[in-house]
Amino acid sequence: MSGLRVLQFVNVLDRGGVESFLFNNLGALTREEVNFDFLLTRDQQEAYDALARSYGCGKFCLIPAGGSPIRRYISLYRQLLAFFRGGAYQIIHFQSNPPGIMATASVLAAWRGGIPIRVLHSHGAGGEHASYGLLRPLLTVVCRFVNTSLCTDFMAPTRLAAEYGFGKRIASGDRCTYIHNAVVPERFLFSPEKRAQYRASLSLGERFVVGTVGRFSEVKNYSFLLRVFSELCKKNDDALLMIVGGDVEREPDLRKNLAAEAERLGVGERTVFYGESDDVQGMLSAMDVFLFPSRSEALGIAAIEAQLNGLQVVAAKNRIPPELDITGAVHWVGLEEPPGVWANTALACRTRSRHAIHVRDERIQAYDVRNTAAQLLAFYRTRLGQAGHEARI
Repeated sequence: MSGLRVLQFVNVLDRGGVESFLFNNLGALTREEVNFDFLLTRDQQEAYDALARSYGCGKFCLIPAGGSPIRRYISLYRQLLAFFRGGAYQIIHFQSNPPGIMATASVLAAWRGGIPIRVLHSHGAGGEHASYGLLRPLLTVVCRFVNTSLCTDFMAPTRLAAEYGFGKRIASGDRCTYIHNAVVPERFLFSPEKRAQYRASLSLGERFVVGTVGRFSEVKNYSFLLRVFSELCKKNDDALLMIVGGDVEREPDLRKNLAAEAERLGVGERTVFYGESDDVQGMLSAMDVFLFPSRSEALGIAAIEAQLNGLQVVAAKNRIPPELDITGAVHWVGLEEPPGVWANTALACRTRSRHAIHVRDERIQAYDVRNTAAQLLAFYRTRLGQAGHEARI
């Protein structure tokens, strides 16, 4: 069986972890094996558009009507139902973070539209920016119940993400498949040339650079990171903080607010809000220690990439799955600890040299895209065979 085409339901195609998972795996497979089409809920130029076109991927945009949230959900549901009833796809793969009404409306439309294989993929573990206030816990329970009742299969990178997205029963059952987030290890290995290049272009000199990579979202806990850095500066007068990442559509003012907070803490001139970068290897190579104080992560692929670069990582204990540590270089500190404890841990890491990376190490191989892509392809083919459906070209 070859040439199968899978519809991937994502809201956007910007430089996020979900999109990296999809395109890294797609790039490791041939178009004779599989291709993806993308269904989005906004219509604009996206970061991955050019790559999607080069792979021959289709891109479909269904825009909900304006007005109240209820009107938007009904509008999206009706458009999706009409789209799905066209019968073009045997598999739809929903890329989901928190269980929400938008995702549930989409699952319901796919079920009613007759798509036989409906895969729900949890990429979250709680703590994401969410609306509805006090109603959120109730909506999460209701949406999770509908999603797990109507989807045929489930996927997650870790048990934590699966339990958050689907509940413990599904997470421990045979309908849930675990596939790690995919990376190409060689793309993130330390580069002394890029370190010199970026340190020169950013005028970093020999300063002690702590940094992180991730979108500007509340779940990344950058406000706490700034407080940690403020304490670090009291102990080290050559420290500099670099945050690499783009803005999130639903949190447009966060970067501006963080910049103001950095000024209030007296570290504005020592903080670099770099923005998005398509050279994460170079950014990581310029750093000395990677800080990862996220409130919640399904896995934390940015910290996996940092480890591949040889960096020591200081990460939030009990907020990030233990599977994160693939090199023995992760130092766990609780978010309940004062910022000064985090600062001391980062300083202690400075005395440790970059660790050597062996890409054939078994723990690293579990995240190697050449293995995860094979797992994903086998999953699609197996499910099509079990459902008795032939793939559509």
